[in-house]
Amino acid sequence: MLRPSPALRPRPRRAPRARAGRRAAERGLTLIEITIALLIVGLLVFVAVPSIEALAGVRAREEAGRISGAVRYMYGHSALIGKVCRLVFDIDGRAWWAECTQDRFTVGAEPERSRDGKPVVEETRPRTWTANTSASLIDEGKALQAEIEKEAEFSSFKSDEVEQRSLPNGANLEVWVSHQTERYTSGKAYLYFFPQGHTEKAHIYVKSDGDDVYTLVVSPLNGKVKVVPEELDDPRR
Repeated sequence: MLRPSPALRPRPRRAPRARAGRRAAERGLTLIEITIALLIVGLLVFVAVPSIEALAGVRAREEAGRISGAVRYMYGHSALIGKVCRLVFDIDGRAWWAECTQDRFTVGAEPERSRDGKPVVEETRPRTWTANTSASLIDEGKALQAEIEKEAEFSSFKSDEVEQRSLPNGANLEVWVSHQTERYTSGKAYLYFFPQGHTEKAHIYVKSDGDDVYTLVVSPLNGKVKVVPEELDDPRR
């Protein structure tokens, strides 16, 4: 009997079930890899968020130290050069810098008007004179009033110790000074230094997005600054 040649014998077909099972295994392995990758990403985010908040707290603390040094420096500099100087805190612009003036300047006895944590700019009311007032008295009175109401011109002051600075990312300012009625959370706040050797009582708050708060307590008599690592209530005059 003739036997068929091995080359002519039909090859057994592989079971489709086995092939389908292998494809399913490959798909399952891919899903496992994706799941592991997502878990790793989630873990990295979980670790990174506290690190970012901690970094914001460090930056806020460093900025509090810089402002503290600037207050002490401007206190001594004002007395040394015999001029009125001030630190300007641009709360909305997230920046601060120093200025000085050649003009005579005093802080008014009345507190600066404010509303909702920001200063209110008032329009100057016109001065009225009676018909019985002599011309010379009117001229003298106008000159005196102009001298009193003259706004001092401050110019930017820069040195190696005090430069204009922008707040680092994650840091914000709030300021209370004794000539204010409330703490400013918007607008501009000013801390003045006088050549007689005194400044204003002030609380300067440096905050971070991570809920870190540093309160700079300024002593008006000697210009010393105490940095407190918490948010203190402002004295409200």
